[in-house]
Amino acid sequence: MNSTDTTSHSTTTSRATIWAVGDSTVSAFNDVFYIPRVGYGEALSRYFDAEVINLARSGSSSTSFTALDAYHTLLNGDPAASIPALGTRPGHPQFLLIAFGHNDEKADPERHTDPNGDRHTPGSFAWSLTEHYILPALERGVRPVLCTPIARLNANDNTANGYLGTCGHITDDGDYAQAVRDLAAALNEDNIPVDLLDMTRATIDLNIGMGADAQWLHAFGSARPAATGTPDTAGTHSGELDGMRPIGLDPTHTNLFGASMHAWLVARLAVEQHSAMAGLVRQDVERPTYEHDFPESINPTYVIPEYTPPQTSSTRWPLFRDADGRIWQGSAFGNLGVDPETSTDFDATACGTEDSPELTLKVAGNRGKIAGNDDGFLMYFTQLPSDAEFTLTATATLEAIDAANEQVSYGLMVRDDMLIDCDTPAMMGDYVATGYRFRPVTGFGRRGGTLISGPAATRRYGTVGERVRLEIHGTEDGYTLRFGDNPAATQGFDYRLTTVDPEHVYVGFFVTRNATVTFGDVRLRIVARGRSADEPRNTTTQKGQ
Repeated sequence: MNSTDTTSHSTTTSRATIWAVGDSTVSAFNDVFYIPRVGYGEALSRYFDAEVINLARSGSSSTSFTALDAYHTLLNGDPAASIPALGTRPGHPQFLLIAFGHNDEKADPERHTDPNGDRHTPGSFAWSLTEHYILPALERGVRPVLCTPIARLNANDNTANGYLGTCGHITDDGDYAQAVRDLAAALNEDNIPVDLLDMTRATIDLNIGMGADAQWLHAFGSARPAATGTPDTAGTHSGELDGMRPIGLDPTHTNLFGASMHAWLVARLAVEQHSAMAGLVRQDVERPTYEHDFPESINPTYVIPEYTPPQTSSTRWPLFRDADGRIWQGSAFGNLGVDPETSTDFDATACGTEDSPELTLKVAGNRGKIAGNDDGFLMYFTQLPSDAEFTLTATATLEAIDAANEQVSYGLMVRDDMLIDCDTPAMMGDYVATGYRFRPVTGFGRRGGTLISGPAATRRYGTVGERVRLEIHGTEDGYTLRFGDNPAATQGFDYRLTTVDPEHVYVGFFVTRNATVTFGDVRLRIVARGRSADEPRNTTTQKGQ
């Protein structure tokens, strides 16, 4: 189970029960960020006199959620955790709050649903919500409550026009929030009882009304001393507390202040819409405030990392130019057990042709590793803005491998930090990766220093001579990882890599611990988000020049 797969279970003297399902905007987290993520499902009990069972999972869509343990728990309960199954509280108010949409928009087939079509159209968002949640709830005597997805904060254009695209869940495929509205209207017209809470419109209005201060509803990966840099003076509040200034805004995920604000919106909408849940709304709790709730959102154990982005490239590793002309630079770093600038246990050799360039990476002598507490790699990378949307693909051919070694790995990676030819046992920054592991998984990474794994992979790609296509797609909502013919991995990889270096991410391909791999057809496609990412800065000034 991924460490983000957290179910929260509030207690109350009330006999009412609210089960909540949804994505990361609703779910619980276990973050170590400066201002951690908290979904609004975690704050519902503040405003509703009910037992709240929050089963929402980060990275899930209305369809992919059905493959998770949380969906099994929803339908069958979990006696070991004292979690009742949906509809097992007869004689008392029972509700199922349904809040998907953010990941139904994603292109990968494991999560995508079509915003077009009605509840009778298989594959549509409306059909998925109806078949997987609404009908099972009604069959068990539970009242479904449909929530449209909360808006993504458009920090660059926090106006009505700024939410006419993906920030307002309007994509090239259609309008996901409107699909939920239309579904609720159609069901009620057919005398099928459901409630609708339009969180999209409510959060857009909230963001616009708060102006620049809307950012303080959101998670931030890192912080810097308030005395450095330029403070944000556009809003009423600075976000500075105890001499620290938040860095690395997450426009999708809320903090505790934002989760509380959105839960307050749920309660307000329930009353305004005369929802069946309105009778559970607490009367003695006021709207959250910056002064009271924002300070409570800060991680009190956070320590500012000591880090400087690389200013020069390695003098040892040759630069690699892919078929598109993009320059990649090499580095051996992490827990290596040897000086990477002189060791013969690391090698990078250009091969292929000018039209189809390839690069063979070799790590021998038990150097580098992926282990529980530390890592070490030979990696070729390029630097991108942290808010860039990108897709990195490559084909890896396995030339040699110590298949009995549990710490061997190769693949693609996107990291929060980068060191140049540095042997250090210290824990480094977070990352997400896809590729070979001794125990095959579809994706893996580190979050808050903890090694995490995606679902098990059915194909391992650990035999010499095998070729595997690798892909990482990064957006403001997180990462989709593809390892050959295995299903895409998304669950648990929706964290932003801004804790150490809030301005950049480092994307590339790597090998570690007794493996030789040739990487070819390396392609990096970039879509700018905020700052221009068309010409990412490479640290190609070599040491000594």
